[in-house]
Amino acid sequence: MRAIATMALFLSTGTFLFAQTPVPPPQFTNPPGYYSADFTLQLEHPDPDARIYYTRDGSVPGESSPRYSTDDGISIRDRNRDPNSLSLIQTTILSDEDSPRRWMPPSETVSKGTTIRARAYLDGESSETVTATYFVSDEPFPFQSLPVLSITTDSLNLFGYSDGIYVPGTRHREGRDRSGNYIQTGERWERPASLEWFDPAGTLEFQQDIGIRIHGGWTRRFPQKSLRLYARSDYGENRFYYPVFPEQDYDNYNRLILRNSGNDFSMTMFMDAAAQSLIRHFNVDTQAYRPTLLYINGEFWGIKNLRERYDRHYLSRVYGVDDDKVSILEGQNEVKEGSNDHYNAMISFIEKNDLSVPANFDSVATLMDIDNFLDYYSAEIYYGNNDWPQHNIEFWRYDAPYNPDAPKGQDGRWRWLLYDVDRSLGYFTEADFDMVEWVTVKRSLSNRDEWPNLILRKLLDNEQFYHDFINRLSDHLNTAFQSGRVRSVIDSLRSPLEPVIDAHIARWPNHQSREYWESRVQAMGTYADERPDYMRQHMMDHFDLGEQVTLAVDVSGPDEGHVQVNTTEILPSLPGVGSDPYPWSGIYFSDIPIRLTAHPREGYAFSHWETD
Repeated sequence: MRAIATMALFLSTGTFLFAQTPVPPPQFTNPPGYYSADFTLQLEHPDPDARIYYTRDGSVPGESSPRYSTDDGISIRDRNRDPNSLSLIQTTILSDEDSPRRWMPPSETVSKGTTIRARAYLDGESSETVTATYFVSDEPFPFQSLPVLSITTDSLNLFGYSDGIYVPGTRHREGRDRSGNYIQTGERWERPASLEWFDPAGTLEFQQDIGIRIHGGWTRRFPQKSLRLYARSDYGENRFYYPVFPEQDYDNYNRLILRNSGNDFSMTMFMDAAAQSLIRHFNVDTQAYRPTLLYINGEFWGIKNLRERYDRHYLSRVYGVDDDKVSILEGQNEVKEGSNDHYNAMISFIEKNDLSVPANFDSVATLMDIDNFLDYYSAEIYYGNNDWPQHNIEFWRYDAPYNPDAPKGQDGRWRWLLYDVDRSLGYFTEADFDMVEWVTVKRSLSNRDEWPNLILRKLLDNEQFYHDFINRLSDHLNTAFQSGRVRSVIDSLRSPLEPVIDAHIARWPNHQSREYWESRVQAMGTYADERPDYMRQHMMDHFDLGEQVTLAVDVSGPDEGHVQVNTTEILPSLPGVGSDPYPWSGIYFSDIPIRLTAHPREGYAFSHWETD
C-alpha cells in the first residue's frame, strides 16, 4: 500500500500534528485562450496514480464526472455554430411587448468557447479545481478591441430554480416586479466561480477563483444583469492583483463590478461611463471604467462595463484611511458602513441655523467638503439626472475630528461620490430639462420630501456660497462641459464598442439595431450642443444674475504665466481649454462677482490688468 506523504507541524505544547500534503491539481498542456483549429487537450499530473475527473458544463468535477483518459484526451473544437443553450434561459419576468427591457432570446447563434474544469483524486483526497476556457475559430479572434472575461460556475448557481441568482426562480411572486431570486442580496446569495481575463488578442492574463453576486437596484430585473466580483481568501487570492484599469496607479482591488450599463441597457452601453469620464478632474470621486466582453460557461454574454465599487476598501486604497474608520451613507441617511451620528448632527445644525451668518456657514464648512459639494452638484445638474438626489446619492466621511491640515479625504468632513448617472446626457430628460428647479424647490418634485434639497437650499442662503455656486456652474460650462469637449469624450468611448456592438445586439436584441444604437449615441452629442444654453437660461430664471456677459482673458505671452478665473486655472492641461488657450473667453453673469488671479511663471511678475 502507498504511504501518504505527510509534514509535521510542531505546536507550542511540544506535541506533533501530522497533516496530509495537499493533492496537486492537474495541469493543462495547452494554455487557455484563442486557437485557430480544433485540437486534443491533454491533462497531466505529477503522480501517475492520481485519477483526474473533468467537466464541460461549469460544474465542479467529482468522482461521478467523466474520468480523464490519456489515450483519448479531451476534444476542443470550434463551437461557434453549436445551438444556443444558457442564453435561451429566461432571466427576467418583464414580458410586456412594449418594454425594451423584456427578456428576448438571441437573434442568432452566439459565439461560444469551451470551458474545462478538472480535479485530481489521490488516496481519498482531492485537489483544487482548475479551470481553462478555449476559443476555437478558423477566423481571426472576433473581439480584438476589448478584453474578454470568462466566468465559469455551476449553471445551477446562476440559473437553478431554487438558488440560481440570475433568474426569477422560487422567490418570484406573480404580479410583484420586485420579487425573484435576483432581487436577493447578501452573502447567502454569493456564488463561487472562476474568472479568466483574456487580452484583446485572446491570450490569458490571469485566472482566479472568486465569488459573484447580482449587483444593482431596479436594474436587477433587466435580462442582462450586473455582477459583483469578490476576491476573498476563502477562494484563494484576497485581491485582484492586476492593473485592471491601466490609467490608475493601483494594481490590486478587493471588489469589482461588471455592470450592464444600468438604465442605459438597450441603449448606448456607456452612458454612465461618459458622464463620469467628463469629470475625472473634478474634486469628486468617480468610478474607473473599462469596457469588456463576457462569456458565461463558454457562451457569449455581451458587453459589460467593468467598474470600481465604492466601499470601505475603495476608500482605504484611494485615500489611505483605515477601512474600519469610515462611514458610508446613502439616500437620506441610510448606513452602508459605520455610523450616521455625525451626519445627522450636521443636518440638525443646518436645519436650525441661519447659514447667511458667516460663522454658521463656517461651522458647516468644517463638517462637509464645500468644494466637493459644488463640483458634485455642478455635474449632476448638467447631466439632468432626475433619478437624483432623491435616489442614487452616496456620501462618506473618515471618522476623525476635523483637521484642516489633513490630506483630502482624511480631514473628517463629508464628501459625495458620483455613481449611477446613466439617466443623463439626454436619456430620460432632454437638454431643456430644468434641473436648477429640480434641486432648489423646497419639496422634491419626485417624492415631495424636503430632505433631498435641504442642504443646497440652506447653503444658498449664504451670499458667498451663492456666488460660488453660480460661478462653479459657469466655470464648468465654459470648460469641462463645453460642447466640443463633451462630444470628443463621447466619441472616445464609442470607438471601442463599434467593432463589437453587432455581436452584442445579436445577443441582446433589446438594442434593436446598430442604427438605433447610433441614434442614441448621436442624441448624447445633441444634448452636448444644446445643454449649456438651456442651463444658463435656467440659472437666470431662478436667480437674480443680471445679464450674460462674455469674459475674455489674455496674457502678454504664453510663456510668462496664466490666469485663474474663480477656481479654474486656464491651462492647456485643463479639459475643455485647448492646447493654445489664450486669448480665452467664457460666459458669466453681470451681477455675480468673478475672481481673477494672475499666476506669473518664475522669473516674471504680475504687472497690471487691462480691461475694456
